[in-house]
Amino acid sequence: LFDNVRFSDSLVPGPHISGRGYTQVHLLAGLEYSGWDDTTISLEKMTIHIPDFDTPALDAGIRQNRYRTALRVARDFLNQRLCLTLLATIYGEKGQDGAMGRITAEYEITDNLEMTAGFAAYASGDLARFDHMGDNDRLYLSIKYSF
Repeated sequence: LFDNVRFSDSLVPGPHISGRGYTQVHLLAGLEYSGWDDTTISLEKMTIHIPDFDTPALDAGIRQNRYRTALRVARDFLNQRLCLTLLATIYGEKGQDGAMGRITAEYEITDNLEMTAGFAAYASGDLARFDHMGDNDRLYLSIKYSF
């Protein structure tokens, strides 16, 4: 339970709520399974509810109930020198508010040298803060040397 939460986002056009605090109830449930060798699967579901929701909040684009789901699958290979991770997060009941996904490979070349590569994909959604998110997909690569 969070009291006196204030909503403000100067990046989002339209009316803003100022001076008014709201109560939010956050509910989170999660499952994790690691019954297979070198594999972990996690699923989380979050609901945020505003019990004292009113017309100014609705006019500012705030929703009384917001949903978020995350799935993470990680598996180690090559004697735990290579780790592949898939992470997906959707906003809204069916992803209509936006989504993002990321796949990452981390490889330990030597004890001192590690390489990470991956791809992140974003999907725009109905929420204003995710409106232009879909244009930000990226590839990344990093090499880390520890001495």
